[in-house]
Amino acid sequence: MEISPAKRVGRIIELLRSESGKTQVEVAKEAHCSPSLVSHLENGSKGAHIGTVTSIGAALGYKEVVTELWGFVGSPGTAATADLLAGYEAEAIKISAWTTTVFHGLAQTEPWRCSARDCRSRQTVTLMS
Repeated sequence: MEISPAKRVGRIIELLRSESGKTQVEVAKEAHCSPSLVSHLENGSKGAHIGTVTSIGAALGYKEVVTELWGFVGSPGTAATADLLAGYEAEAIKISAWTTTVFHGLAQTEPWRCSARDCRSRQTVTLMS
């Protein structure tokens, strides 16, 4: 079953919003739209004017990315577009998973703590010299 470009872009918008730590209500408030519109865009169930989508992208801190991706939603459905969106979606999922699992696990290891402690020690010595 082919996933529509709107659903793929919606999933990426959802991941970007999650990564930003903002709720749909917060994004909607910053973008001057309703929380239900943000939800519909993330689900790929409704469209929106490019100006609204750009405002949502700006609220997420990814104005250019979201605007560019939304341009694929209205374009004719081609395999190349679907493949490109699938690649963006996969990359966004990898980045999201890395920051929530790998980084936090790494920060709890002894070598990481030692290197962070050594770095702080060097900064203190440099400042005192």
